[in-house]
Amino acid sequence: MCATLGSYLGAALEQLYGVTEIKFAPAYGVRGTDIWMRELGRVLDREKEVELIIERRHAEIAPKLEEYRSRLSGKKAYVSAGAAFGHALIALLNDLGMDVQGASIYHHDAFYDNKDDDSDALANTVELYGDIPKYHVCNKQTFEIVNILNRLDVDILIARHPGIVVWGAKLGIPTFIMDDEQYAFGYQGIINYAEKILDTLESIEFTKNIQKHARMPYTKWWLEQRSDTFLGGKANV
Repeated sequence: MCATLGSYLGAALEQLYGVTEIKFAPAYGVRGTDIWMRELGRVLDREKEVELIIERRHAEIAPKLEEYRSRLSGKKAYVSAGAAFGHALIALLNDLGMDVQGASIYHHDAFYDNKDDDSDALANTVELYGDIPKYHVCNKQTFEIVNILNRLDVDILIARHPGIVVWGAKLGIPTFIMDDEQYAFGYQGIINYAEKILDTLESIEFTKNIQKHARMPYTKWWLEQRSDTFLGGKANV
């Protein structure tokens, strides 16, 4: 199920039929997966069993995770995705030691479905990993994304929808689409994404060649404006 839109169904099942909803953000990244697993254990009355699973999986992924962290530490990323998935991906990137320079989140989060603080994915991410600079909500139009990215120095763009990916390449930024939500899920998911990110970063020469031959439809004037210029009806002329 969609980590963002599925919250409507989860809230309704709990409110109308008493089916318990796991309200914490989906299990992405080490700390996020730990919290999600412990909440699952609490709901199922399997706390001891879950702690054993957490301990075992930490030990199993530790060697690769340490290697990938050493290779990705300090690499700068930008995220463009829906709320729950975008916030979870920010957590995963922080667990890999990457520097999330900003995010364009397509809407807000599941807190407004059930009014439970555990569902406030943005607040949970900030509490666990710190503030997110250059954070935008609903800046998903191409002209806005290009404006934002043009101002940032990032090593990689990770986008949820294919319409955004091509613009990263045109700007010379190695980019990939996160089309499979389950690929990043759980402890194995962080290893999967580390490998995917490293593969994408190796495409830098190919991406720079695309940038050399790509024509951008946006003028120098627009790229010098704030990305939210037209929300206020004023531009710097």
